Amino acid sequence: MASKTTEMELLSVQEVADLLGIPKSSVYEQTRFRGSNGPATFPFRKVGRYIKVVASELEDWVLALPHVVNTKKRKYTKRRTS
Repeated sequence: MASKTTEMELLSVQEVADLLGIPKSSVYEQTRFRGSNGPATFPFRKVGRYIKVVASELEDWVLALPHVVNTKKRKYTKRRTS
C-alpha cells in the first residue's frame, strides 16, 4: 500500500478567525454545527484536543457558500418623540 504524502497547510482556530475576519467564538460555533440540511458544514479536523482546518478545504467551503444579495431596501420610519 503506497502512502500518499502531500503538503497541506493546517490552520488553527485563531488563524481561521483572522483569515475570515470573525471572532474565535464564531469558529468554535461553526465546529459545533452538524446539520444535515443546508449548505456544507464547516470543514475541520480534531487533532487530539485541538481543532485544525485544512486551508484548501476552508477555501472550498467559503466559495461554496451562497452569494446573497439583498435587493429590498429597508423601510425606515420616523420615531415619534413625546
